[in-house]
Amino acid sequence: MLVIACLLALVCFVNVTTALDDGQNRGATMPLWRVLAVEASSNVVLLLLAPSIYLAVRRARRLSSWHGIALLAAGSIPFSLAHVALMTWARMAIFAAAGQTYA
Repeated sequence: MLVIACLLALVCFVNVTTALDDGQNRGATMPLWRVLAVEASSNVVLLLLAPSIYLAVRRARRLSSWHGIALLAAGSIPFSLAHVALMTWARMAIFAAAGQTYA
């Protein structure tokens, strides 16, 4: 889990610096907190959902290759829905705490 957390932190850092750089190149000032909120919310939710990936892969390994692939493919749908829902909820909460709306 520590390795996953470190990789997600690296991804978050790269995405934040890229977003800030892109904004600067376009002449748009982007508040650091906003970029951090958007990127960190996604990565924190991914970290929270990581055990579900581990369990799904563990179970898929016990099945035949086609059944395992089908399980993982089917599992990607609720995983994605959970990721988007939790990430959006987290962003809405962060933006509300900052007195803004997330749209």
